[in-house]
Amino acid sequence: MFGEYVPVRAQIADVRHFSAHADAARILDRLRGAPAPRTTRQARMP
Repeated sequence: MFGEYVPVRAQIADVRHFSAHADAARILDRLRGAPAPRTTRQARMP
């Protein structure tokens, strides 16, 4: 992050069949059913 390595514990999922526009309701329903993360981070591009 910003030129630094940041250790993370993460899983990568390949979701090929979702459209952020057409499937927005399904995606949000799935996320609502997932446990909340302990910590979240956001990185914005300058």
